[in-house]
Amino acid sequence: MIILQQLKTRLGEAKGSWVDELPGVLWAYRTTPRESTQETPFSLVYGREAVIPSEIGEETWRIKSYDNSGNSESQKIDLDLLDEKREAAERIIHVYENKIARAYDDKVRPCKFKEGDLVLRKK
Repeated sequence: MIILQQLKTRLGEAKGSWVDELPGVLWAYRTTPRESTQETPFSLVYGREAVIPSEIGEETWRIKSYDNSGNSESQKIDLDLLDEKREAAERIIHVYENKIARAYDDKVRPCKFKEGDLVLRKK
């Protein structure tokens, strides 16, 4: 549903070019932090944040500090910490679910019907 909304937003009038826009929409979806986990889906899968394509050509701190010789060691450490990151995200999800449930419960008003009350029934 979110992906379809993003596609509609990015396409505007050019409805036939959704195939060209889909990779960008998916990339944005996968690299945007979720409120429920406070992590990006990309980081929960691969253990590190994605390098955004616009960062590749720029001289950012991340690009300047990249060391190819220590990359495999750094990747091993990130993968070792991935389980802990996922467990932390799971705890955050439980807190988020409780927060959503409380907000829902605050809005819901119990209705008590008596025999003979008129109610609207949907087909």
